[in-house]
Amino acid sequence: MSNIKQYREEIDRLDQEIVKKIDERMRVAEKIGMYKQENNLPITDIIREREKIDEITDMASEDM
Repeated sequence: MSNIKQYREEIDRLDQEIVKKIDERMRVAEKIGMYKQENNLPITDIIREREKIDEITDMASEDM
């Protein structure tokens, strides 16, 4: 049977993974920004941002 220490260790491991993925995403987003700047494209794409928010929201568990 698990105890609170094991649950906390699992949370810590998951937190590390989340931070790594956020860092990775930020690096890719920076590349997109540089590409847009180099190609004289608008930095903000409201439609794309709304689509991403909706997509991520849909991915989240309905239990949350």
